[in-house]
Amino acid sequence: MKKRAAAIALTAALWTVAAAGSASAGQALSGPVDLRFNVGFGDAATTCPQFTWAGTVELSGNTYWIAYVPTDLAATGAAFHFEEGWFIYETWNFEFVSGVLTSCTGDIVMEGTDAGVTSPNRKAHGNGEVTWVDPAGPFDSDLTGNRTKFSGEIAESFVEFTGEFRVN
Repeated sequence: MKKRAAAIALTAALWTVAAAGSASAGQALSGPVDLRFNVGFGDAATTCPQFTWAGTVELSGNTYWIAYVPTDLAATGAAFHFEEGWFIYETWNFEFVSGVLTSCTGDIVMEGTDAGVTSPNRKAHGNGEVTWVDPAGPFDSDLTGNRTKFSGEIAESFVEFTGEFRVN
């Protein structure tokens, strides 16, 4: 009887520790994202031709920079499907000049991939995964492998995007 009681107590203690650990490691990060389309995308004569969108994302009350690099683009019917890599920077003094991104260097603290779709009504959403977190950066490296989600709307000008970015 004592062995059974000890086993139950040990199991309960392990579940408590596991639940506490997963709650802290599994806390979601989410916040607004505000992006600009890089009119220089794909133009090798510009400074940052690899980036489609770049801007800011607010996570845990802090503002970071985020940029996207497409890996696959396809239009099917009225929808536009894409796959991309994204990069969150702790420091990056980027600037747009006449719609062209003129700086694309900084300290990457988290990166990942996603796939999504933009509909004819300019709504966009996608899902992905965190593939790397800088262990010396501001984010918990346990976020590597976590799922991501974004959703929002492209402005009528087609050069601005506002929405929400989330790491589960």
